[in-house]
Amino acid sequence: MRDGATIWTITLATRGSANIAASTGDISNVRINEWAAGVTGGPDWFELYNPNPQPVALGGLYLTDKLSNRTKHLIAPLSFIGIAANGYVKFVADGDTAQGPNHVNFSLALAGEEIGLFPPGTGPAIDSLTFGRQTDDVSEGRLPDGATNRVFFTTPTPGEANWLPLGTS
Repeated sequence: MRDGATIWTITLATRGSANIAASTGDISNVRINEWAAGVTGGPDWFELYNPNPQPVALGGLYLTDKLSNRTKHLIAPLSFIGIAANGYVKFVADGDTAQGPNHVNFSLALAGEEIGLFPPGTGPAIDSLTFGRQTDDVSEGRLPDGATNRVFFTTPTPGEANWLPLGTS
């Protein structure tokens, strides 16, 4: 929070001096980056990726597994996605929001479905995708991160950069 302000936001570290609001990146660049709908012994999940050189505020945006229901899950206020190695955020798709702000109120269908990230109001999706049948313990995602090219990962990387083992294409 800025000194004396009533609006909370992300700030730059200013030890011993007044807080300074940090500039944030363009939300329209954030991408749904990787997802897993069949995790043995664990819940479904998906991740968002921020390619911006600044953090991005996610609070107040919506996530959904039904593109026709754009406001299915509200992302908690004061939620941010960082940059570089911290430019990924994993959401657990277990339908149990009591477990914390990174848990959404839906799960992902192994047979395939949709994931969408929407702004408030009636604007177009920030990002959305439809995926087909999934394989247990194999994720699907974009490679390189945020690109249109999609591949399957036998070594899922939730909350981290996507990669394929050498010799895999």
